[in-house]
Amino acid sequence: MVMMVVKFQDLHLLPCFERGLKKMVAISLQGEVFDSATLVYFNAQRMHFIIDVTKNGSSLSTSDWKNILPELYKQYPNVKMMLNMSVTSPPYVSITKNGIGATIHLEISINVQHFGAVLSAASISSALNVAGLLEIEEKSLSGSLRLIDFNATMSWSKIGELQASYIQDVTSTILESLFLPSVNTRLKRGFPLPFLHSCTIKNTEIVYVENGVMVCTDIAS
Repeated sequence: MVMMVVKFQDLHLLPCFERGLKKMVAISLQGEVFDSATLVYFNAQRMHFIIDVTKNGSSLSTSDWKNILPELYKQYPNVKMMLNMSVTSPPYVSITKNGIGATIHLEISINVQHFGAVLSAASISSALNVAGLLEIEEKSLSGSLRLIDFNATMSWSKIGELQASYIQDVTSTILESLFLPSVNTRLKRGFPLPFLHSCTIKNTEIVYVENGVMVCTDIAS
């Protein structure tokens, strides 16, 4: 058996063997690798989302929100709306033996289309904690996020003061139904791992360690 290690930082290979994973190849990725990736994407302004359709492809409308944002619907009945969402700082990634997670700070601007103009109605600041699931798709590392908890406050509003319960309900709906599905669509595309093009990987396992992830796999030509 030949063990090949691609290391971005010093990270022991022992966890693969502790779990009885006698694999031909182990690639170790320390937490700093994930933090560097989020910093690069943040600086490249790739953590900005404009969403104006639902998951089923229909246009967002104030009529869909009249129960949780009644003042928005009252001022702008049955008009199209869009959400302008920006991550305000590089997400902090945390990796333990139990898995991977992150803290994301997000600014959510609620906009409406009114007589051909786009008007900003309100803005919400939120900090959310998410759990991650990593997967191997062909030779790429992909993943998805799941909401653990969040807090939210109203940054400003042109539709009056909103009750705290409304703010929480609106933010929960936005995060669960719109923001995280959009993020997961991007994460599903994956990030290439440094395998030779001529080889095929099989029987791949992902092992979480303190501040790192190990991809343990067999290869075939």
